[in-house]
Parts: sequence; structure tokens; C-alpha cells
Amino acid sequence: NNDVKRSVSKITEQSFWSWGKLAFYGLWTLWAFALMLVFGIAGWAFPDEGTSSCSEDVPFQNKNMCGVIESFNTGSRSLSFLSSFILGGFLLSTRALWLTRRTAYCAHCGATRNLLINLTTLPPVNDQQLFARWAIL
Repeated sequence: NNDVKRSVSKITEQSFWSWGKLAFYGLWTLWAFALMLVFGIAGWAFPDEGTSSCSEDVPFQNKNMCGVIESFNTGSRSLSFLSSFILGGFLLSTRALWLTRRTAYCAHCGATRNLLINLTTLPPVNDQQLFARWAIL
């Protein structure tokens, strides 16, 4: 009976979700909701009041957001330029690997041919087929 109590207490001590951790994570979640309500509902945190950030007719537009949009467009162009180089490098490395394998296969076929020619010239005529078979295997 005491062994069961000890094992149950060890399981609860080793458990990830203890009451203290649950309260700690719950408080941080409530803090995040409070920040969302304070900064999200009130108009002072985002002064453009839902209008487009780059329109010309509104005098209080958020000029920093226009810079962010231009920066994102520049980054998008740079990323497409970079991705073409990455794709080209991948294709070149794939071709080089294929060329290496092809060269090795050709060398293997040539070595097998040379082995067959050498082995079939040495033994008597009636044993040449047996030697050729063993050389290929």
C-alpha cells in the first residue's frame, strides 16, 4: 500500500502539467489578452484608423508603412533573383553527380570487358565459357 502511494506521488511530481505551471501559463495568457484589448481596440496605438497607409488624399497617413511595403516589394524581387541562382546551382550539382556516375559506370563496363578479354585468352578453348561466366558474376 505504501509502495503504491510512493509511486503515485512520484508520478505527480514528474508530471509536466502541475498546478503551479498551469497557473503560470494561464497568467501569461491573460496578460496577452489584456495587451490585445488595450492596444487593439483603442485608436491611439494605430493612428491611421483603418485607412490605407499609402493613399495620397489622407493627410495623416502612416508614412512608415509605405516604406515597409516598398521594402517588402524589394525583398520579393531579391528573393526571386536569389532563388534562380539556388535552382541553377542545384541543377549544376545534379548534372555533375550524373556525369560522375556515368563516368564510373563506363569505367566499370570497360574494366569488365578487359577482364573478359584477358580471361578468355588464357585458358583452353573448352574452359573459356566457364571463366567468362565466373568473371561476369
